[in-house]
Amino acid sequence: MRKWIAVCALLALAQVSLAAWNGSAKVPKVVSGAYEITTPEELVGFLDSIAPARIGDKTLNAYLKNDIVFGEDTTKLCSKRWTRNADQNYFSGVFDGKGHTVYGLNAEKALFKSVGMGAGVVRNLDIANSSFGSDSAYATAAITEFQQGVVQNVNVINTKVIAAGNAGGIAASLISSEDELVVILNCNVEGGSVTGGTYVGGIVGQLLGRVYGSNNSAKVILAGKAQADSIPAYIGGIAGSAEVRDGSVLESCINRGDVEVSGSRFTVYAGGIAGEISGGAENLQNYGNITAGNLPSAKFDWSRNESLWRVGGIAGQISLDTYYATSALDMLNDGKIAISVGTNMRGSVYAGGIAGSLVKPNVRNTLNRGSIEIRNNTEEVSVNAGGFAGWAEMQINENGIAKVKNRGSIYAEGNKEVLVGGLIGSMSGLNNMKLPQLRESFNYGDVTAVCPADKGTVKVGGILATMKSMNVSDVYNRGNVLLKGYCNYRYVGGILADLGNYGADSIVNAYSAAASVKGAETAGGIIGEMYQAEQASNVYFDGSLVDLNAFGYVYSSETPCPQCKKTTAELQSDEMLATLNTVNGTEADRHLWVRRGGYPVFTFDSVYLNDSVYFNMDKFVLPPSRVENDTTLYTISTADEMRAFLELGRILSTKTYKAELANDIVMGKDSLHLSMRKMSVDSVGRCVSMQFDGKGHTIYGLDMERSMFHCLDSNSLVQNFTIANSRFGNDLGYSAAGVTIKNNGCVRNVTIRNSLVRGDDAAAGLVVLNFKTLLNLKNENTSVYSNGVAGGIVGYSYEAVISGASNSGKISGRVAGGIAGSTNGYGHGPNIVSQASNTGAVLVTADTIVFAGGILGYALRTTISDSYNTGLVQGSVQRGDIMLGGIVGLADSINSISGVGNWGRVHVVSSDRAYAGGLVGRYSGLTLLAGGTLYHAGGFIQSFNYGPVHVVTSKDTSYAGGIIGYAANLVLQDDYNRAFVKNGGKSSNRFTGGMVGGGKFVTISRGYSFTDTLSGNSVGTIAYEVEGDGNIVNYLYYGKNNWNASPAVVKLAEGGSNIYEKVEEKTFEQMKGELEYLNAEAGPWVFGNCLPRMEADTTSVCAVNVVEDFFEESFADSVGYLLDVLYADTTGGDPHGTTPVAPKPHDMKAKALPMHVSVSGHDITVSGLRQGDAVLVLDMKGRLVTSARVHRASATLNVPRAGFYIVRNANRSRKVRIR
Repeated sequence: MRKWIAVCALLALAQVSLAAWNGSAKVPKVVSGAYEITTPEELVGFLDSIAPARIGDKTLNAYLKNDIVFGEDTTKLCSKRWTRNADQNYFSGVFDGKGHTVYGLNAEKALFKSVGMGAGVVRNLDIANSSFGSDSAYATAAITEFQQGVVQNVNVINTKVIAAGNAGGIAASLISSEDELVVILNCNVEGGSVTGGTYVGGIVGQLLGRVYGSNNSAKVILAGKAQADSIPAYIGGIAGSAEVRDGSVLESCINRGDVEVSGSRFTVYAGGIAGEISGGAENLQNYGNITAGNLPSAKFDWSRNESLWRVGGIAGQISLDTYYATSALDMLNDGKIAISVGTNMRGSVYAGGIAGSLVKPNVRNTLNRGSIEIRNNTEEVSVNAGGFAGWAEMQINENGIAKVKNRGSIYAEGNKEVLVGGLIGSMSGLNNMKLPQLRESFNYGDVTAVCPADKGTVKVGGILATMKSMNVSDVYNRGNVLLKGYCNYRYVGGILADLGNYGADSIVNAYSAAASVKGAETAGGIIGEMYQAEQASNVYFDGSLVDLNAFGYVYSSETPCPQCKKTTAELQSDEMLATLNTVNGTEADRHLWVRRGGYPVFTFDSVYLNDSVYFNMDKFVLPPSRVENDTTLYTISTADEMRAFLELGRILSTKTYKAELANDIVMGKDSLHLSMRKMSVDSVGRCVSMQFDGKGHTIYGLDMERSMFHCLDSNSLVQNFTIANSRFGNDLGYSAAGVTIKNNGCVRNVTIRNSLVRGDDAAAGLVVLNFKTLLNLKNENTSVYSNGVAGGIVGYSYEAVISGASNSGKISGRVAGGIAGSTNGYGHGPNIVSQASNTGAVLVTADTIVFAGGILGYALRTTISDSYNTGLVQGSVQRGDIMLGGIVGLADSINSISGVGNWGRVHVVSSDRAYAGGLVGRYSGLTLLAGGTLYHAGGFIQSFNYGPVHVVTSKDTSYAGGIIGYAANLVLQDDYNRAFVKNGGKSSNRFTGGMVGGGKFVTISRGYSFTDTLSGNSVGTIAYEVEGDGNIVNYLYYGKNNWNASPAVVKLAEGGSNIYEKVEEKTFEQMKGELEYLNAEAGPWVFGNCLPRMEADTTSVCAVNVVEDFFEESFADSVGYLLDVLYADTTGGDPHGTTPVAPKPHDMKAKALPMHVSVSGHDITVSGLRQGDAVLVLDMKGRLVTSARVHRASATLNVPRAGFYIVRNANRSRKVRIR
């Protein structure tokens, strides 16, 4: 609004008459190393003399000292036309308008022929009441004909741009390579017009790069006069065509100018934002009308070729490269689309409220409110039209289309083939898609198709006209569906007109509440015609409004589906709501559908959260920079600078650069709220080479699809900051993490706190894939979810180092670890995890095999040392194996584990085959041959367990052990277990051991197990069974306490090479003090007033059972962020009754009970919790010191020595000091 006020004031203001520019030039003077421009003559002198003489000179700088007026006053165009020096090229310096305006310039060409050659900046400049180009110029724009640099904060006001070929308000063409900073940022074209013949855009004609935060209100015109009719034409309110391989090509752009296509063209791509978008795009809005009219000349011959017109409210065509995980999201069209087909045209028209056509779509969250009208009385033009898209094609396994919404009416005519849908006209794909290709979408607009000459084939549906090899789920239609005329073939359906038999075609969980569905004898309340009724399930329509069968005609069945026809009351009932939310009882309540007094609707129908199209547009501000020792340093101090840095980070420099935070960054309205809109970053491409230093500051409220950075190269260092109250994640099948998807450098001293990370194949608190170094990283109360690998810090770590990591967040996946989901050291580099600790719950569940550990889910050839767990490890599997351990789920091949301890509970809830251990679920080591002798390649030394191990049930076989469930090919030495082991269920193969449930070719030496409970049907106090030859069991103690202990080892083959000696039973009291086999001089044992222990074991409680076992009923997330709730405008008078706006909900943050902690001497008292709540006291390395449960109102715990401690209950913690 302020811009328009400024424009009006500019045009209305009477100016003092000035002497108009007479065509002369003058070289401006140099001030402080830059050319200072004060007059039109000096501007021309700089452009025609200085710039041509210093082509490619990055040190060339110029600026405007004041406004420059070429005409008689600021409102008039200069009568003298400026023709640019033909030798000017590749401006690579900096031209800074300083916020001043150039008025009345009448130019044959743009200011610059080319900005940039991997450099070059034009910024802070306004151009008003000017003219550039002619209908004979090939390419024209106001700023540059060819851009390969940066144009930032430039406004072109009330200016005419015209060319025969490429034309743009800012640039005619922008072309960049993957790793160049070539971008248009925060530029506006206000009023005036842009006319061209090939690539025409309000901002840029041809875009092979990026345009962010830029708007247009000029009229954009495609005129065919100067171009051959066979040349494809691309026209859009922002860009004619827009292409980028990775990341977003267009972001946060608005068009308010009309887009007009005239003249005879075979191929046209026209859109309110762009003619064609190839690559990611997000946060786009169009309010301009799009008109396309064919006015063929008398000599024009359409028979030479078929025409193809693609017209969309956002883009004529959107195509995405799924290899680069790009997506199109957050798009709104409010402009009308009107297409008039010439009488002698032949070919096809694709028109959609968002896109005319879609190729390999990955699109979500769009809304169309504009009408579509296609007038076509020919017999040679087919029409595909939809409120979202005219035509969509899935070529590979994309994530499809979700949350697309239409409220605009659609009208289409034709006498050949007309396919019209409330959302999509025609859609085709592959049968192997992992998600429904169209889901969670709806239509409210009337859908009308007409065959004027009573010929042809017409299909019209409330959601789709037709689909092939597709699956559709969770959709509804509220608009009328009408077919007029007596075509040869007519198909009408409340949801779908025609459903053929193309493999696995199906539609599930949908309804139609259309007030009118008519126009064919076989019209159906849900589907007009279909191959077999089984293709539709859990689908309904309001039979009180239309008296039809659910399916108009079924080729292979007479099943009418009477249960699909519901009364209005039935369709508006809570029972129907539950049916839709649970897919008729086949799934848990998804909370996707709600009722607000009428029909079930989606939660995002009229009440929009952060993924709404109702949001403020982003402003992109490059952070200020300076050069230090030939390295560029960016300093980030605002949310706008942070957003631009994250979006453009990979292309900021081809060399290693630096960035730092000047202060805390708040992305939302305050430190608790998320950013209003989710960001996506380049998903595949060259890794960034960067040194990012947060300087100890915190970034609040990030909301990102994947991570802050996609890939860090080997020179990168990211350090010293905290991410708080943020969200990273998607439902598109992609991985997610807080900092980066792939790390080849070093990430250190970074914390993620009170946030949420959700990915599909992999998710991690900070890094998905680690190939080098992670140091001193923390996950504090951040939940991590994945359908595959999940880690509190890292997902996968390959021949890399993880040191000093800690986690207190909930971790959930199929392969999950408190620190890392999986580590792999199969190559020759180091694969190390050291000084790690976990206090968070690690949960796994899946249909098939799962692994989980308090530190690592799966470890292959990994060295693990000085690491401790106090968190719960719990899992279940429907069929197959489950491997759970307090430290590692599955240790595979050569692993060295030393100095680890566990106080956390290990629970197998259900499985076919279970392997559960206090430290490792299953250890599958290797043997090596040296000098003719086999020896163990892996070792497990100086480690201990206090955490209860509990297998609730297994169908086939279960191994449970205080140290390892099942062990093969390794040495256990100087290890001990002080926890009970329960191996329950009805299976007859439940093997339990105080140290090892079962094993093969193992050495168990110098250790002990003391517990009062070992259960199973095959129990040994050290191990139940040790198979094969070469086993050594010696120098061990085992205890019993009021229970009938089994033998130390029940099954051990006698003779051969097995050794069994010096294994003794002792009582609890006898175990106190020094023990002969655990000689202090020969090992790391510490003897005192209780049982022997390792020096790192800080347990002060001297009892048989130190850690109690219990099962939680729920695992609530402890996220710290809030969501802003925005409301739709429902004042438009929707004739079909737009669902009402719900009242504003309360804060979505869960309110936890307060935890109060007080200290008196060495006693810590905790109050304010619920009866029975567990309280843990940990040292600063995350090791358990003591624990208790709240009794009545409080719990008091005693610690043995002074120092700092962490008091923890669930996801709450306090730091205390004992003096």
